[in-house]
Amino acid sequence: AEAARGFLAILRSYLETLCSSLRAHTITNVQSHDDK
Repeated sequence: AEAARGFLAILRSYLETLCSSLRAHTITNVQSHDDK
């Protein structure tokens, strides 16, 4: 159970990083579209 909990914690932090980077890319893409 401890190993699974540690794995889930790593997975969650990885997903949060992934989501935040995707959100940053989406925001910059939308802003570049608005500039056109």
